[in-house]
Amino acid sequence: TRKESSAASDVYKRQLQSFGRLSAKTTSTLTSQVSGLVVSVNPQFEEGAFFKKGDILLSLDNRDFQSAINSAKADLTQTQQDLALEKAQVSQAKADWNRLNKGKTIPPLVSRTPQILQAKAKVSAAHARYNQAILNFKRTKISAPFDGRVLSKTASIGDYINANSALANLMTSASLQVRLSLKNSDLAFIDLPEQNNRQVNDNSLLPAVTFTTNLIEEQSWPGEIVRTCLLYTSPSPRDKRQSR
Repeated sequence: TRKESSAASDVYKRQLQSFGRLSAKTTSTLTSQVSGLVVSVNPQFEEGAFFKKGDILLSLDNRDFQSAINSAKADLTQTQQDLALEKAQVSQAKADWNRLNKGKTIPPLVSRTPQILQAKAKVSAAHARYNQAILNFKRTKISAPFDGRVLSKTASIGDYINANSALANLMTSASLQVRLSLKNSDLAFIDLPEQNNRQVNDNSLLPAVTFTTNLIEEQSWPGEIVRTCLLYTSPSPRDKRQSR
């Protein structure tokens, strides 16, 4: 951290040391949007394993969902045929009216307008059911939402899972964070970013940090302090008595 005095040449740097625990910046609970029996599991679907965005982590038995697609497709075909038949009846009704009542406006009931609207509505509903059946079929493949790592899991092959049930806890590997503690005496030597600061967001002004570890071998990574957190502790009974 650099601290400048009023004299341009009087510039010095001071290093502040702290420690913290590495944690994921983003975590997520993997859930299933449909119910079913788990029939296959990705080998990477294990605690501590890494995965890529789009990887199929689990697969559910999709035979019932395929049957639902076939049934919805049959209903859609039937409603489309009913609409075509209704249109043919409309054409015939209009021809009969014009032959017997030349020059007169065809009434809605004679032109079968309500029946046409009803038939079109049935086609739209059947089409929606067909699309939903396809979507549910695709949801039997449960994929990873981002690049990351498995923190914990609750589902395995052979398990029957319900819709919206939690299957695993995931963490993203795109960015990590460390919460650092500073002494009060260190605050004069660092410009911490404040949440209420209205200055232009310029990453070049953020305090630089170097993270080091010697877990396996000594390694280091660059980082930045991006926000601050207030830690409040309740006063002790002794402090309360002294404040009276």
